[in-house]
Formats: sequence, structure tokens, C-alpha cells
Amino acid sequence: TYKVTCVYPGDPHHDGPVDDDEDFEITKAPLTITANSTSKVYGTTVTFAGTEFTHSALVSGDSVTSVTLTSTGANAAATVPGSPYAIEATNAVGSGLSNYTITYADGVLTVTKKPVTVEVPPLPPTPYDGYPKVASCTVSETSPAATLSYLGINGTVYGPSVDAPSAAGTYKVT
Repeated sequence: TYKVTCVYPGDPHHDGPVDDDEDFEITKAPLTITANSTSKVYGTTVTFAGTEFTHSALVSGDSVTSVTLTSTGANAAATVPGSPYAIEATNAVGSGLSNYTITYADGVLTVTKKPVTVEVPPLPPTPYDGYPKVASCTVSETSPAATLSYLGINGTVYGPSVDAPSAAGTYKVT
């Protein structure tokens, strides 16, 4: 709150001194700071630098240089079914911010599924000997375990993960 005072000292033709004063207030301007939305792959960690935000207009010379950003989805254990997670912004740092009423708006952190690769290495032709021929596969993730099935050209299915074929024929490993 400020006070403005006007004083007329008077002169030979007018009364004086005469004064008047008035109080006035400069209110804080609204400022909204919004955390940026982002995504991550399951099993990875997000580390916020504090600059992942936007804000409404500021008066020239004022600035927001950083905010504290937190999300329960930032850790590696955050799950896809629990997604999306809020990204909360707090504690703005900058210049001139005492002239603003700051409101914070959440962003969203989305956890996406981690890609998995499955590879069945080529199997060389093997002569019939009456014993099951077992294939293998490599999976980029260990959980859940992969299963192998064999499909004979006559439509017979062997498996999953048991009873590898032993009869002569061509099989597709899936």
C-alpha cells in the first residue's frame, strides 16, 4: 500500500498551503507455472532439471529460472498400469516473483511399455534319428518367460515348451 500526497504551497492570490493524500495499492499479478508433460519407457528413471515448465506472461525484467519438479512416476519401478502420473511443480526461483500470486499446474508423466525382442536362431537341417529336436530362443526381458511351440507343415502343434518334434518334417518354431 502506498500513499500519494499532493501539497499546494499557496501563492499571493490563492490560499495555501493546501494538501490532500490518498492511499492506493498495487496488487500482485497472477502467474501460472505449468509442469511440462513427458513420457518414459518402463524401467527407466526420469531426472528433472527444474527447467521443464512453461509460465504465463511476466512483466519485463522478471523471470522464472527454475522450479522443483517431482513425480511418483519418475522412478524405474513406476508401472504402465499406474500411468499416467502427475508431475508437480513447486518452489519457483527467479527474479521479481514476490510481485506475483503463483499458481502451479501439474503436467503428466506417461509410462510406456518397454519394447521386447524375441529371436529364434536359425536351425540347420538335421537328419532323422528318432530324438526330439529342441530349438531355443533369446528374449530381451526375463519376465515373463517365453515359451516355444513347433508347428509342423501338416498342422500338428508341439508345445508350448514341451514335446519337441522328433519325426522327419519341416517345422516352424514360434
